This record gives sequence, structure tokens and C-alpha cells, in this order.
Amino acid sequence: MKYASLLLAAGALFCATTGNAQVKKKPVAKKPATTGARKSFKAVPVIGGFTKGPDNLEYKVITHGKGLLNPKEGDVVELIIKQKIDDSLMMNSQVANMGKPVQIPVQRSAIRGDLMSGIPLMREGDSTIFRVRLDTIAARAHQPKPEWTAKNAYVIWEVKLVKIKGKAEVQAEMAKAQEAAAAQTKVQAATDDKLIQEYLAKKGIANAKKTTSGLYYVIHKEGAGPLAAAGKNVSVNYTGVNMDGEAFDSSVDSAFNHVAPIEFPLGQHNVIAGWDEGIALMNKGAKATLYIPSGLAYGPQARGPKIPANAILIFDVELVDIKD
Repeated sequence: MKYASLLLAAGALFCATTGNAQVKKKPVAKKPATTGARKSFKAVPVIGGFTKGPDNLEYKVITHGKGLLNPKEGDVVELIIKQKIDDSLMMNSQVANMGKPVQIPVQRSAIRGDLMSGIPLMREGDSTIFRVRLDTIAARAHQPKPEWTAKNAYVIWEVKLVKIKGKAEVQAEMAKAQEAAAAQTKVQAATDDKLIQEYLAKKGIANAKKTTSGLYYVIHKEGAGPLAAAGKNVSVNYTGVNMDGEAFDSSVDSAFNHVAPIEFPLGQHNVIAGWDEGIALMNKGAKATLYIPSGLAYGPQARGPKIPANAILIFDVELVDIKD
């Protein structure tokens, strides 16, 4: 999206999730809870039915919900957001998030007067319009205004606060999701192992060895010298195929337009986990075939028609060189 960096800096935050890493913050003195006044700052009416809130962020409540509490730092809010510059729609969270509200952790504003400055003013069920002068937020973000905007343009957010989730609820949801993911990973690993064993039996491959992670491998030619170690720069020739025998990449087949060994530091997560583990079983000059379960490859992420979700990958590899 054009000028996305400025818009995000101004507080769109529509891609934020509850899984974001938490940053330690300085302790803040607790204030008495209140279900009355929304904030202690002095609200000042301005033209157009808007009220001036914190740091020149103006707001107008369109619909009051039934919620009694304001979101606080550490909570997660579910929002529906439209972001505009004057009448120009720049982002619609329902389109970007397939019709679902986006989840955003409530935290201190990165830029004074951005959208996060306004979220604590809302309550569950509220629909509110926030706006701030574009030149103001651009200056605070240390970014230029888009050239096509008017001199007195506003950044506008139309926001509905669907739900407030407290810290305990968020942690419980995360724990449940992690438990479900771990269970699914275990099921997928068992499925992959069965499929690899069936494939090996069908192909009459009886000399494949299995590691504790679930990687299967066959060393066709031993090399010379020590095994490749983590941190060493390795040079590898390869051809990758799926379980149907369809080649999806190769460094030795000119059809893939890069006939040269791939070089990378071993064990630094620059390649899929199955490669980091499999290449470490080889020494210089060795040739092998790696049968990589999906959990050590791309997992549930598809990589095109030849690498669907949860694909088992097979690589013929040659360790050309090992360098410090």
C-alpha cells in the first residue's frame, strides 16, 4: 500500500496480533478503577462535533456500547477499523482480515496522538471516529506527508471496539492455542512418518536411517574429513522433489535458472530445519538423500502447487565444500 509506513506509524496497527513479543515496560502507578469519566484529561469541544482528546487527537462517539470499562495497558482489543486520509479510504480491516476483527494489544502510543492514544477512551461496543492532522502526525513520525494530500488533511480512523480481553483471558487463550498446536504437530509427525516409511518400502529403500527428530536419510557416498559443523559455511548442490517425484528446485538442473551450489552458514536457521540437520550428517564430498517430514520443512505453509501444506520433501544433496 502506498505510504503504508506513514499510516502504520500513525497507528493503523491492523496487522497486530496477540502473539507479538512483549516488551518490558517501566512500572506505572495504579489508578483507582472508574466506570464514570473516560479519561482524566480535559476534553475540549471542537468544530464538527469532535472533542479534542490527548495530544491533539480528536474524537467523536457515534454509538455508545454497553461496556463499562475502558481497555488498559496489557489488555487485547478486538477492533474493526477503517483508515482514511480525508475521504480517501486507505485501509479496511475487515477486507484485510477476511471479515474478522483485528486483535491489537493495548500499549503505550509509539507516536503521540496516534490511534493507540484513542483506544483507551473507548468501551466495549463503542463506535468512534478519531482524527488528527496529517502534518502533525507526519512530523511526529519524522516522515514526509504524501504529496497528493491537501494542506489541512486529516488522518481518520473509524473504529468499532468489539471486545476487550483482559491479560488472564489472553494468556489462557494462548496456552490453549499452544496446546492445540502441539497436539496437531504430534499428529502430523506421526502421519509424515507413516508416509515416509510407506514411500521407502514402495521404492525398495532398506538402508535409510532415522534421527530422533523424524528425519530419514541415506548416505550414498562418504566424503572425507570431519562432518560439517554448525557455524561453518557450507556449499551444497541439490535437487528437491515432492512425494510424487515432481522436481520443485535444483542447483544442477538448468531449468531452474541457477546452476551453482547454494552457500549458507550451517545451523543458523537460514535453511529449513531438515537441511540444517541433514547436512550436519555429511562431510566434504558426501552425497545423500534426505527425506524431510513437513515439521522440518515448511509445515502447514504451502510453497506453490508442488509444495502444498504439510508436504514431505525429498532432497538429493552433495556437500561440495566446508569453509570456516
